[in-house]
Amino acid sequence: YTVTPSTTDRTYGSVQKTNDTGLQWGNPDTQHQFYAFYPQRAIDTEHTTGHTIVAEVPTLQRVTITQNTGSDVSTHPYIAESNMDYAMMGARTYITPNNPPEGWNGTVSFDFKPIVTAVDVTIRGNADRGVMLTALNITTREGQPLAGSFTCDLDKLMTYYDKIEAGEPTTEEDNPCEYANLDEYVYNMVTVDLRMADNTPITLGAGQELTVTVFLLPHMSYDDVTFSVVVQNAGSHRQTLPTDVAIPAMKKSHIALSSVEIAN
Repeated sequence: YTVTPSTTDRTYGSVQKTNDTGLQWGNPDTQHQFYAFYPQRAIDTEHTTGHTIVAEVPTLQRVTITQNTGSDVSTHPYIAESNMDYAMMGARTYITPNNPPEGWNGTVSFDFKPIVTAVDVTIRGNADRGVMLTALNITTREGQPLAGSFTCDLDKLMTYYDKIEAGEPTTEEDNPCEYANLDEYVYNMVTVDLRMADNTPITLGAGQELTVTVFLLPHMSYDDVTFSVVVQNAGSHRQTLPTDVAIPAMKKSHIALSSVEIAN
């Protein structure tokens, strides 16, 4: 099958067969279950079985950084585009052809839900002069991995989201995702390269900032998180979340760091 996104509606796409073989309804009185995962290339096909997927959040995440040419260039000199292959999502649909949902038009539709945890991190320049920055590191304590392989049961994940949308209480034990621990391939650090395509570090001055999106494992909320902005030829600017602040699992958060301080 080939998926073709709509050119006018970003929430819609069509699916077409690539050869003569295709899906057809079985017993019209039987519930048919459909599962979807985005993007397909992120799946570990060797270990994925049924609707339990195995995928990976990379420990080194690259963003495409270009010069900003917009009207806000004085405060936002760069634009950072994250690799959206890391923005993994899942979906589930149940259809019984002879007893379809009200208003069903014969189309199998998917309402995708986020799987990974996303964090927008805003990095602010030094208050006095321009500084060259090369990387952003995010770390947690040992035993609280941020990146690596993970498993997630899409059926249980959609039930988890159904409970949330119905206003029912949930706990982290209801979260069906967990790190896979395949060959101990999990890490408690994620690195985002802040260099441009020609390997030039970005330079931020007073009143300037850059926001990058970072993706984390989905199995738990994170506390005790430290952000380190690597300054070229100087010590890193480090900032740790307050003890009463946590990054919630499978949601998008925004963390704004204080102005980069220069050490050594």
